[in-house]
Amino acid sequence: MKKMQKIQTNDILEGNFTLFIDGVEIPEYTKTTKITIGKNEYLENFDSYLINRKSFPNLEVKLTFPKSYRDENFAGKNALVKICDVKLTKSQNMLKKIEEDLINLNMRALKLSEINKSLQEQIEQKDKEIIASREAFMSKVQEMSAKADLELKRKKEENDEKLKEEKQKIKDFALQSFVEDFISPFNNFILAIKATENTDNQVLKNFIYGFKMIENQFINTLNSHNIELIIPNINEEFNPEFHYAIDFIESDEHENNSIAKLNSYGFKLNSRVIKPAVVTLYKKISN
Repeated sequence: MKKMQKIQTNDILEGNFTLFIDGVEIPEYTKTTKITIGKNEYLENFDSYLINRKSFPNLEVKLTFPKSYRDENFAGKNALVKICDVKLTKSQNMLKKIEEDLINLNMRALKLSEINKSLQEQIEQKDKEIIASREAFMSKVQEMSAKADLELKRKKEENDEKLKEEKQKIKDFALQSFVEDFISPFNNFILAIKATENTDNQVLKNFIYGFKMIENQFINTLNSHNIELIIPNINEEFNPEFHYAIDFIESDEHENNSIAKLNSYGFKLNSRVIKPAVVTLYKKISN
């Protein structure tokens, strides 16, 4: 029989959550989600009821909200939280996942280097073609009349522009393909780092410091290839051109449609959005 693990701070718990107040289900708290133990992401002070409990496939948590609870609909009432299909990821396993993501990113960085080398070779070849084309046109210009000279000049400019566009298309296509492959593991890497930022484990802290340096190196490399990260600030106004909302948090204390949480970075290539930043928004509480 599989031994049940105890739930500890910084563990990731995933499951189907259902909240009952005095026996009545609260629909807005019925959802499939994952929480980081200790951050009270589901309900205020909820995580303390989970710490040191065994992670059975199905859990029930009974609690009573204090009379001073911020939500007057819950204040002083008895509650039951059912969590089904529980999946627990231990915090000590996060370091292994970060290392795996780093290996994956290093492989993709190597691929970017190989793509860049190939691009340089193709660009050099195009440059040689441009030089050869220019020399051929100059030879013809010397042999023809003024009228023919103007026509040849026009054709030369069209030819140069076409070759220039071909070079840019080769580079843009290769970089866009790389960015699309790079987005998911890079965001996983960033989210894994953020999930362990508040850990008390000194070993994890040392690794996180190193991983942040690597994150900055990746960002500098992306910027050098005209790849920009879209990182909106908390409370920034939602902009559908650069942001994509996947969830809402009701609040009267924040501007409507302002950003409450950044779920994953977005990317731009040559100022064109490849993937918008994924965000959670504040919404005014309806009367």
